[in-house]
Amino acid sequence: MVARKWCFVPGCTNTSVRTPKKIFISLPKQISRRNAWFAAVKRDFKKVSSTSTLYCCEDHFNIEQDMENYLEYKLSKVKARMKDDVVPHIFACELDGVAAKASGHMARKGEFSELLCNQDADSEWQPNNDSSSEDIFSPSVAPENQKDKESKFQSAFVRKIEKSLRFCTGIPKEQMDFIANLVTKTSLETYLICLTFYKIKTNYAFERIAIDLGISGSHATALFVRSTLVLSEFMKQLVYWPSSKSMRKLLLEGFGTSFHNVQSIIDCLEIKIQKPSAAVHQSSTWSEYKQCNTIKYLISYTPDGFINFLSSGYGGSASDVAVLQDCGYLRVLPENCTVTVMIDRDFKQIENLLYTKKCTLVRFPSFANNSRIIYSTKRIVDRIQEFKILGPLSTIPSALIQILDNIVMISCAVINSQRRQNVSIVL
Repeated sequence: MVARKWCFVPGCTNTSVRTPKKIFISLPKQISRRNAWFAAVKRDFKKVSSTSTLYCCEDHFNIEQDMENYLEYKLSKVKARMKDDVVPHIFACELDGVAAKASGHMARKGEFSELLCNQDADSEWQPNNDSSSEDIFSPSVAPENQKDKESKFQSAFVRKIEKSLRFCTGIPKEQMDFIANLVTKTSLETYLICLTFYKIKTNYAFERIAIDLGISGSHATALFVRSTLVLSEFMKQLVYWPSSKSMRKLLLEGFGTSFHNVQSIIDCLEIKIQKPSAAVHQSSTWSEYKQCNTIKYLISYTPDGFINFLSSGYGGSASDVAVLQDCGYLRVLPENCTVTVMIDRDFKQIENLLYTKKCTLVRFPSFANNSRIIYSTKRIVDRIQEFKILGPLSTIPSALIQILDNIVMISCAVINSQRRQNVSIVL
């Protein structure tokens, strides 16, 4: 049974029973930081055992600013981790500007419970000086042993990914050097790159991935966010507009006669996201097409399936034409080229927009003899959704929406790396 938690601030009567929805943060184990918390609330640390696990409720912090992993905590209820320099600093329960001494039956009971509190009671916070991959059965591990332990977990994780490279990352086994090149170019460790691709491809929970690395779920989340930002910045150069000469060489059968000048096929991709808390964001991301909250991307690709343009994300309520006008696609579109548009989407009355670039608009006919062409164009969306985090059954949590553009960019870059090896889009 989980131990009852009491706020250690004098005059505060919050408990995990009376106020179960409040966050209770355990005091740091580090002596200097623990004493600083006692000093902030005007309590004598000498009267309480240094091995007792005490708690401070959220009323005495600005949680969003003071908590280091606030987004991860709200998303998956991982252990709260406060910033190193933070101490309790909000005291609505003070009397006459001085922290009042606890009084009454409940307060005395709370302090008595604190004195008897077991050292190993459940904790909502772990100090930053403790490794997040610490073995719960070995609370004191020498730093050099801890590094060796982490290195073994990381090496085993990389070997696991290499054994099933395509399943775990979407990268064919014969392109293993692709990851090695990323390690060289980005200075990220191999296990971080594998972690990023693994999460994007499989969308396994961070807690599950963390087990393989011997770390906490919140630590795995933080590593994923950091490495995603670095990888996408480098890999975005793999999404570019090829020369018209190279595109003509790679035309699929069926494009060569009727659509031999096609350089760009455009479509919109919508990705389901967690329902925002703010009403204005709910409205701006609501998609009538998907009947849920989404982020929308404009994607342009060549007939052989090479993605040559990816927009940033827009709220699902934006029309396809509005995204086309605003995303910068018209600025990169070469003059005097042919643009092919999927007819089952909301691209209407865009001829005038393309006329300014002296481009020709061609809409696909839905005839049986063109089924190969239609299938080829729709296949690119299926390829993107093979990355499970972007799949139709997935929902992007609020904590990852801020890096969704980066995730989509990485997925498209991986697809492009394969297209240079495997020309045919029809697998």
